[in-house]
Order: sequence, then C-alpha cells, then structure tokens
Amino acid sequence: MEALLSPPGSVRGVTLLDKEMFKKTVPVIGIIASNKIIGNLMKKLKKHILSIRNVKAVREYDSDKRIILLDPTQYASVDSAKSIFVDTDELSQNVEFITYELELGYDNWSAEEVLKSVLPTDIPAVTGFSVVGHVAHLNLKETHAPYKSVIGEVLLDKHMNLQSVVNKTDNIDNTYRNFAMELVAGKDDMNVTVKENGCTFQFDFSKVYWNSRLGTEHERIISSITPDTVLYDVFAGVGPFAVPAAKKLATVYCNDLNPHSYKFLSRNLIANKVKGEYKSYNMDGRQFIKDIVKPSIISHLGDNKPLVVVMNLPALAIEFLDTFVGLLQDVDLSTITRCPINVHCYCFSNVADKDYEQDVAQRISKVLNLKTEHILPKHCRRVRNVAPNKEMLCAEFPLMWDIMMCKETDDEPTRSKKPKIDQP
Repeated sequence: MEALLSPPGSVRGVTLLDKEMFKKTVPVIGIIASNKIIGNLMKKLKKHILSIRNVKAVREYDSDKRIILLDPTQYASVDSAKSIFVDTDELSQNVEFITYELELGYDNWSAEEVLKSVLPTDIPAVTGFSVVGHVAHLNLKETHAPYKSVIGEVLLDKHMNLQSVVNKTDNIDNTYRNFAMELVAGKDDMNVTVKENGCTFQFDFSKVYWNSRLGTEHERIISSITPDTVLYDVFAGVGPFAVPAAKKLATVYCNDLNPHSYKFLSRNLIANKVKGEYKSYNMDGRQFIKDIVKPSIISHLGDNKPLVVVMNLPALAIEFLDTFVGLLQDVDLSTITRCPINVHCYCFSNVADKDYEQDVAQRISKVLNLKTEHILPKHCRRVRNVAPNKEMLCAEFPLMWDIMMCKETDDEPTRSKKPKIDQP
C-alpha cells in the first residue's frame, strides 16, 4: 500500500525522470483560526502539525484567518482531529475543522526519497555517494544500470552544488591509483577544486586518486606534524598529507608514480604558498625510498628531528616495506645519535571481526623478517570500512634502525640484535 506522504506508486521502475509523474493530492485535516489566537494554537498543536519538505503547514486562509495543516498519518478525519481538544478548552470554541486537498509534487521529496520510490523494491537503495568538488561519485551495482540516468538527474536536481555525476566502472588501478568512470549526468568536466585542512587542492578527478572520506584521517596525521618534522610521503597523490604538512613549516619530500598526480601535487604546493621546505618527485616508490629517503635520513643523523614516513597505497604499501630492510647497511652509525623514524603504512584486510590486527601484523612481519609478536595490535588502527569484511587500516610503528642496518644474505637478513618495532 502506498504511504500517504510518499511519492505516487506509479513512478516505480521509471528509467527517465519525469517530474509531472510525481504529482499527487493528499487529503489532510486543516484547522482554521483567527490570526489573534493562531500563536496559542500553534503551541498546542506543535506535535501534530504536518512536516514535509517545501510545504508550509501554516498558511493564509483569508484576510484575518489562517489554516494549520495536521499530519495525516496522525489524524485522518475531522473527528479524530477534534480529539486534540478537550471540551473545556477555550481554543476549541474558536476554530473550524475542514478537509484540505494538499497538492504534492517532485519538489516535496528528497533525493533519497525520490530514488527509493523509483527503484524496484528488489534493488538496493542509493543512500550514499562521495562528493569531490562539483562531482558526485557513485559506486553503483549492475542492477542499477537501467536506472543510471534517473539516478544522476535526481542527484543533480536535489543537490545544487553538483554539476556532474559519475559512476565507477572498474577497480582502482594499483599502478596509478585512478579508476575508470562513466559520466551518468551533467557536464563532462572532471577538473575539480577541493578544500581540506586549510588547503585548496585542484586536480582532474578522472586521472588521479582522491577520497573525500579520508579527510579526517588526513587531519589526524597532519595534527601530529610539527615544524621540525621531516615527512617522507611515498605515495603522495595530489598532496593531502604533503601540502598541509609543508604549510605547517615541516620539511617535505613527496612522491607519486602517476605523472598526473605529480603534476597536480607540484601545482598544489605552489598554489597554497607553503612556507616549509619541500621537494616533489615522480618515480617508483622503491626508487624514491632508495634515492631520496635514504640520503635524507643520513643527512639528518644526529639532529634528532622526528622523521615520518607515510605510505598511503593500501593495496600494495606493505610490499614496499622490504625496501627499508638493509637500506643503511653501508653506513657507519656506531657513533651517531639516531633519530626516531615513525611509519604510517596503510593497508586493506579482508579478515572478519578483529582478526585484522593479527593479519596485518603477520604480513608486515613477513616483509620485514620479524616475528609477529614484535608488532602489537595497538599499532594497527582501523580507518574505515571499505566493503563487507574489508577494512582499510593504518599500521603505525617506529622503524627500528637494526632493520635498516642489517646485512642481507642468501637466506635472510642478520641483525646485531633482535629488533623490536613495538617500542616507542
């Protein structure tokens, strides 16, 4: 049965948006009263008044009277509405009850309500999407395919800040971290402007990776950055970590293999007029660690500056940790004070419940040739749920110098003593 204040059932299954189809007439009970008592009457009827998008529940009736529309789900008849007043209530002696024909239409429902009424009941609702600048990014299922056009048009109509709606058509390319997309509605312009953590980022969304849902995570890392921090951003993208860090006067070395990401990363550093020292690179992550991070670490030996490594490539970042094994084996550190190096390594885990901590610990331990117990679960932090039984996580731990100083053999690295990366 069609809900009284919902869109008409006739729109179910339409594949093209026709706003005229959403028109319907709903009988509601109205209470007519003089303007003199309308204020007191409103106080009494507060919990009973009609509340629906773009509908004035109190409207002019004639020159000296107004009509108050009641919620039809509470009061379907005049007799039921009269029960609001007790016999001795003076207000009830000065009002008139009528049945009012209320005209509803497309503008009276939200995007979620419209789409819920349009999609067949056996197809999942479209309840969420990410916004990147003026672009809405959807991740529709195959069953949504016949309704892509109407979904896109409704979102553009109901969200005035949107100009384009796109749908992800393939998984993220782990090489350049962008994904194939199709234009569902609006203009074909993916050059967006996004503001986050006090910085402005401009980029072509179709060519780089950006996830607006990670804004809080970016802020969490940036909040720990100080002016004396040296940040190594191995997979920097367009700069959500690098740019605000450099703006906080940190020294930043940032890199991305995707040439488009590198282009916009460099532009964003300049456009935000950062005051910190920075250098940006366009190379493979391992090459960046060997050719840029290594000599930088050596140059900071003895100055006790905090060194921070961010590796935000969840699908592959753990595999790149092996580059640190033996990285400094040719450097004599016996008489030099070693500064702390803190790693933030992002990854995915498909294991259920809280076993993801053990899963990540085992994977990192294998890459770094450590025993699993040397990475405690407290170093593995949940960032967000990506899909059922798939979590995005951040493994955080100090990278011990023994790992970088070990001598590699044909079997496995040897160290001067057993490293423990669970120590602060």
